Amino acid sequence: MKSLIFLCSVLAAAGVWAGDIVPGFDDADALCDYTAARDGQTSDPVNIDPGSQITFAARFTPAAIDVSDPANPVVVLEVGGTTFGSGFYICNGTLVYALKTGAGGTPQTGLEDLDLGDSAASVILGELQAEEQVEVFLSLDLSTGKVAYSINGDYAVKKFINHPGQTNLTGNNSVAFLGAGGLNSGHMGGLTGGDNGQMDLLNADHIFSMQGVEGADIRGQIFNDVFDDSYIPHDPNPASGAVNVDPSSTTSLSFYTAEDLANPGAQNPDVTAHFVTFYEGADGEPNMDQIISEDTIAAGADPISFPYSFQRGDEVFWQIEEQINGAAKGSEENIKGPVWSFKALKTIPSFLDQPEDQLVFEDEDAEFVCGINSGEPISTLNWYKVGEPDVVVDDSDPDITITTVQDGEDYTSTLTITNLEMADEGQYYCQAENINGTNTSDSASLKLKRLVAHYQFDGDYTDSASGYDITPYDTELTGQWTEGVIGQALNLKDFADENATPTSSGGNTADLLYPGEGTGMMTLSAWIQWSGPNPAGGFWSHWFGNDGAGGFNFAIQANRGGGRLHINSPNGVMDPLFDNFLPGSIENLIQDEWVLVTATANTVSGKLYMNGQLVLEDSGFSIATNETNIYVGCEGSSTNKPAYGYIDDARVYNYILSDDEVAQLYYDVTGESVCSDFNAENLQYDFDGDCQVSLSDLQTAAGGWLNSKLYPSDGSL
Repeated sequence: MKSLIFLCSVLAAAGVWAGDIVPGFDDADALCDYTAARDGQTSDPVNIDPGSQITFAARFTPAAIDVSDPANPVVVLEVGGTTFGSGFYICNGTLVYALKTGAGGTPQTGLEDLDLGDSAASVILGELQAEEQVEVFLSLDLSTGKVAYSINGDYAVKKFINHPGQTNLTGNNSVAFLGAGGLNSGHMGGLTGGDNGQMDLLNADHIFSMQGVEGADIRGQIFNDVFDDSYIPHDPNPASGAVNVDPSSTTSLSFYTAEDLANPGAQNPDVTAHFVTFYEGADGEPNMDQIISEDTIAAGADPISFPYSFQRGDEVFWQIEEQINGAAKGSEENIKGPVWSFKALKTIPSFLDQPEDQLVFEDEDAEFVCGINSGEPISTLNWYKVGEPDVVVDDSDPDITITTVQDGEDYTSTLTITNLEMADEGQYYCQAENINGTNTSDSASLKLKRLVAHYQFDGDYTDSASGYDITPYDTELTGQWTEGVIGQALNLKDFADENATPTSSGGNTADLLYPGEGTGMMTLSAWIQWSGPNPAGGFWSHWFGNDGAGGFNFAIQANRGGGRLHINSPNGVMDPLFDNFLPGSIENLIQDEWVLVTATANTVSGKLYMNGQLVLEDSGFSIATNETNIYVGCEGSSTNKPAYGYIDDARVYNYILSDDEVAQLYYDVTGESVCSDFNAENLQYDFDGDCQVSLSDLQTAAGGWLNSKLYPSDGSL
């Protein structure tokens, strides 16, 4: 489901404010600032860090050919490499901002695709006309998903969903502005690579340089900052996009005056009044041609407030235009803010609190809660489980409890499920009805935290957890099974020594596995014995994980020559060489010794453990988000990245194991204690490094008590 907040307005002429294109910006702060067409060159701008904010700004005049090509994207301004980047593109006369935040080149699903969960998104900015100058800026803040932009003075805000908190926004830092006849093949900005069929207009393989109108004024800029909308009318109350606003308690609207560019935090002294306009509209989209009412509000101290009444079921669209020095309404001197909107409580039941996803163990309870407001008494309230068809959840089942409490117009209904089992997994929602109609809540998922796959390798390839059995590529070799840390282990070394094909799950669709489905989390764990440099050569060896199709991998790998551990994922690697985080000497697998390797990750970060101890943490790491085969000893083909050694007790979980749970895996086999966190606050006085504060630490501290460096000294101890 896409999430979209759309607000449209007109900014004052950019020349009135500081910054040639972006109000409030200092052009000297631009990472790059071009006034001539330019093809991409690696390391054009400096790196952006942290990778959460970026602003593109451009002035250009397209030629007829630039806005009429029905099949090829035309680059305006972009930065990026083959994996990360974004920029402005003309797609058959439509100006689009496209963004790519990871490997795999997943195509945008349309010219406007606000879901960044698949590492690609795009926003329609507006339609262009041949030989008419365009002035546009766009600010992206990944910490909130907010995309704020202005094209030819029209200001709007949209919002990405499923966005990472930060990412590499500039790729290899190769910038193209309009192009000078060709483009550097080493970068693609925000476009996908390869033939993605339906979306050729956002495909880097089809990209063209912009021709433009000869002699036209051009400028392209990239900033490591975002536009501050306090320079326009801002902070409305109710907040724009608010829902379930109660008309009985909200009897006025308010906002803050545009701030003074020369004195941030203070009101713009040139504002002499505020023009307010109410528009018709529906579902967040204002109809700018249908004005309901207009009024003028005197300037004064913030917040500016005025009375307003509305009814249940209303959707309100309103806009403030700051009058500058007495100018008439609509004057270019004035500053127009966005069109704000909010929705009142419905006449049918309104959901104030939606049920939330439940991720629990089998011995825990799952609890879903719906908070409902209804102006008329609720006549029917039911819980459902999604199915074909959806099924009413019946509290005659002893494991089901449904309670509903009423407090005036507010109702709270709670569904509790006990004695959980796999059959309980699914989507749940509630539905309420009053005399005016029926309304349905959002669905929430119930997932059990569990061991999804467990390969013990005790003489066979079976999965004792869920039946995702391994199908070997080749027949069994003599000595394929050997003594492991727990029973038997799988001998991968002899596969390489005898030039045989390694082991893989292979198989059909039924064998595909997506552990993070419904949880967004994953843990891989396996005992590994590395047998030294791999005679097969190459760089990496794949021990355990999925196949990495399209770059969506999550796998334990090692350097073939040195045994350095390496965890791969869609958005990068956890690798001691690259991350420089691994402490002490625990950098490599130890030849001919068993090591427990555990990796955990969610959609934004990951951890790596060796022998139950945390050795690496990476905030730019994430799990695979697709269904693939699990491979043991190779990556997806008979000769691709073969492992060299032995593997035992390989596990896949659909949740993140805690530090203590990972330590327990190691303790269960070895009986050895593990210090799960050397940096814990309660270990600040652990002077001898044994992961506990004891008398030995007191002795260490006491050893220096009789020493003094006081000056002057009085001679006493």
